[in-house]
Amino acid sequence: PCPAYKFTHVSDFDTNGYLHWVGTKGNTQAYQNPQRRGAVRTDASSEDRNYFAGAHSFVQGKEWDGKQNRTKDNAGPNQWLSVAMLNGDAFEVNHYCLRHGNSNGWNRLRSWELQGREGDSAGWVTLCKHTNDQALADKGFATAGWAVEGGKGSFSQFRVLQTGPNSDGNNHLMCAGLELY
Repeated sequence: PCPAYKFTHVSDFDTNGYLHWVGTKGNTQAYQNPQRRGAVRTDASSEDRNYFAGAHSFVQGKEWDGKQNRTKDNAGPNQWLSVAMLNGDAFEVNHYCLRHGNSNGWNRLRSWELQGREGDSAGWVTLCKHTNDQALADKGFATAGWAVEGGKGSFSQFRVLQTGPNSDGNNHLMCAGLELY
């Protein structure tokens, strides 16, 4: 379980989220990408080498590198990006935010699920489902946040699973940031 620290959303990609907290070693050091710090492991269903900064880009917080990040279109539907906590932390998410992964407004997420699981062998639990969600604005690297209904448990792994085409009808999952509260 997480230490006695409350991750309270005030604004998208503020400094109150879990990934920022582990990226600063509990607010004791300057921010560093949590994967590069060794606090989390990220993964992707596919990588578009022309526009894939790396799965670590999925967990960039407020201090992100400005690079595009997307999975392959020709890898088919149900593309995903995931993050697993490596220090034994698990918690119940009550809010999260995403950053669009492209420098223009194309290919924005529209239909997806935020999912959680505890352990590599457990099944994924849908925490929040979006269908034709228009919250990510038509601009590059737009951000948006969503409340998550509680009561589904504490998890140590999370993923964004694209469940339908993006705003331009493609299978690219374009995401250059996630924060969990």
